[in-house]
Amino acid sequence: MTKPFDLQHSLASHMMCIAGRLEQYGNQLIFEPMGLSFSSARILLLIHHGMCTPMRIQEALRVTKSNVSQRLTLLEEKGLIERVTEPGGDQRCRRIALTALGQEKTDELMHAISFRSLELERSLHPDDVATCERVLSTIHHLLDSSLNEQTV
Repeated sequence: MTKPFDLQHSLASHMMCIAGRLEQYGNQLIFEPMGLSFSSARILLLIHHGMCTPMRIQEALRVTKSNVSQRLTLLEEKGLIERVTEPGGDQRCRRIALTALGQEKTDELMHAISFRSLELERSLHPDDVATCERVLSTIHHLLDSSLNEQTV
């Protein structure tokens, strides 16, 4: 006889709880002290790693064009990014670049994330860290595959 499904004690429930707590942790200890939201921080990191068009950012974050546009406007108003039109290029095909201040803020952000990550990792046994990385990577790929199937 099979056990009835128990959402409260399911893997999905635990992952959603941890995702929420990690976002709260990041907001409280990293993003808010830097004057950033979680979403804005993710966009800065994507731009830093070469996702330099609104469309690529939208695809990476799986959010609406409007959401990305609003976030980019906020980051531009803070002087962290600039929209660059290539010479002879179409205004609609602008790429996004970090300003000097944006690069400085992104470097600070990466340092803070690294510091907080190491702080958490030090609390775990190295074997547990390796297991977590392997399992989370697998879940990440499964979720991507599932989401890609939904959009086809």
